[in-house]
Amino acid sequence: MTCRRHNRAFLVPAVVLFLAAAAAAQQMEAPVLFDSRKGPVNITSQRLVVDNQENWAEFSGQVRAVQADTEVTCETLRIWYKSGGGGEHGQEARSIDRVVAKGKVRIASPRVTATARKAVYQAESGSLLLSGHPVLQSGENRVSGSKITLTGEGRVVVESAKDAPVKARFFPESAEQAP
Repeated sequence: MTCRRHNRAFLVPAVVLFLAAAAAAQQMEAPVLFDSRKGPVNITSQRLVVDNQENWAEFSGQVRAVQADTEVTCETLRIWYKSGGGGEHGQEARSIDRVVAKGKVRIASPRVTATARKAVYQAESGSLLLSGHPVLQSGENRVSGSKITLTGEGRVVVESAKDAPVKARFFPESAEQAP
């Protein structure tokens, strides 16, 4: 009988923690970067280099990119693009293939903020890979590890390394606060 009480005493907090982590993870979805449906992207930096043969543009020095309610700040931002058919005003249309941000990366959207040394965004899949002491925060909920991957399907994978174990802090919502 005593063993059952101890198991039950452990099980209830474990279930509550699991439910809190699941609710927080739902809020930690990848911010959509440079989506044409969200309007123009405004980028400021100290320097811009464009290589039309290799299909990339690199912004460097105090980079700040803003689109709608999402902001990216970093030291360098390289955007690879795909050439497409005809665009407006006789210009060739180009769509973004991937984006790599390096150096003091911060990505902020209304629901989530991510920081890392490097962030790689794949436009086709909508995935975002954070590395170099990445931290993902939504409200007071926070996860960190050696690598964090946010998929376009709403999945968050946090990986560890010797020097960077997975750490998570979740605050459960009460029944009255839940939407």
